[in-house]
Amino acid sequence: MLKSIKKFIALTIITTTILGTSSIGANAEWKSDSQGWWNTEGNSYSVGWKQIDSKWYYFDKSGYMVTNTEINGYKIDNNGVWNQNTTNNINSNNSIINNINNGQIINNNIQTNTVNNNSSGNTNTSNVESLSDLQDSLNTKYNTLDTPIGKLKFKFTIDTDKLGISDYDCWVQTDFGEITNSPYEITFFSPYLLEYSTKISDNDKEKTKELLRNYQKYIGEAFISGCSKNNKKVMGGFYTGFYKYPNLKVGYESTKFLTWRNYDDKGNITNFNWYTQLDDYNFSE
Repeated sequence: MLKSIKKFIALTIITTTILGTSSIGANAEWKSDSQGWWNTEGNSYSVGWKQIDSKWYYFDKSGYMVTNTEINGYKIDNNGVWNQNTTNNINSNNSIINNINNGQIINNNIQTNTVNNNSSGNTNTSNVESLSDLQDSLNTKYNTLDTPIGKLKFKFTIDTDKLGISDYDCWVQTDFGEITNSPYEITFFSPYLLEYSTKISDNDKEKTKELLRNYQKYIGEAFISGCSKNNKKVMGGFYTGFYKYPNLKVGYESTKFLTWRNYDDKGNITNFNWYTQLDDYNFSE
């Protein structure tokens, strides 16, 4: 389930025009030194995924092209090129990559206890062309998680920094609260229950925390993988908020946990990391 969600999100973001493309223009130039090859971009250099002459390369944070490795499930050969003929350890029934360089979205099938598989092993997602479409798809297909305390239902909101005043480019909010089929007869889910409830067994608390942690981490890594081609700063996590006096929009309260991002306090792009400073509950370990 999680690997296929990760692949679906990452490749959708990679091919959405809202985050731009990463094709290198005529002013780009390959250069090398004793440490390796890099690709110039005006007065700077390439970092992350870049498409050059119809081939995809990955450049580390110092700008050097990587070779003979694997980045977020994509195998890179000894020439630094993503080998699109390999699917690594991803089951072909879960995800089939089609013509990513031509801007097409993947066909995929999510194998999960909340989504039915079709006989062909593919679910056409070619109608996913923007982050808005991706948000709708997440909320339609991948918004539930079975846990020992019940089936949790989430609502995704993908917020972009349209005004340029936030420290992120994209914020993936996962709202929570709804729960069904609870053996503990819970009618509303809150992380408070996993921290302080005396009704839920310690074992079920820890298992639920683990499931939530893995779920959020795969979503985060998928978005970061897709956005890395454009060096976008992404944050996300479980988030819910409300006004105590909604008619007056006064007394706003929120709850956050398992917050993640791909940048540091100085705004430098990094790998996935938990950002516990914002969290009301620390379930990251």
